[in-house]
Amino acid sequence: MMAAPSQTIPDPVVVSQRPVQGSGGTLGAMVMTLVGAALIFLQSVELLLVGSFYKVPLWGSLDLTATDLGGFGLFVAFALILLAILLFFVPGRHLVLGVGMLTFSLLSLYSGGGAILGFLLCYVASLIAIFARPRLVARAVPRVRSAEAAEDPVVEADLLDSGFAPTTAPAESRTP
Repeated sequence: MMAAPSQTIPDPVVVSQRPVQGSGGTLGAMVMTLVGAALIFLQSVELLLVGSFYKVPLWGSLDLTATDLGGFGLFVAFALILLAILLFFVPGRHLVLGVGMLTFSLLSLYSGGGAILGFLLCYVASLIAIFARPRLVARAVPRVRSAEAAEDPVVEADLLDSGFAPTTAPAESRTP
């Protein structure tokens, strides 16, 4: 007798792992980046204020003024703040976020780098983020499949081959 398709049979629990927020150095890297980005932000605001009163070219033939560099510094500071927040909430992507932080910390040198101290803090924090080892925590995820798939060996074999079902023993061989 075939079960109704709306019924479900629970499969064994599948365990997945996810990184813990703020573990393995990511919290320290986030805090250092936020402090460094704050210094870069403050120096950029200073450049914007000075540039609004004095239109003096700073980079010679490039004709970049303090206002231009201050605006660029604000962009870099906001990008670093965003990357630091993402590092806390998505620690599994620490490598990509660390490389982004490294790039923006180097770019911050064009606008003064937050009196160099902001650059150094963001640079060291990006290296910490790149080499971080976030702690993993196991999480149980129950798998559920339809009763039709449980009774039909062809459907069960197709599910196992496609990778959408866990590889467990058939229902007949399971012991209660």
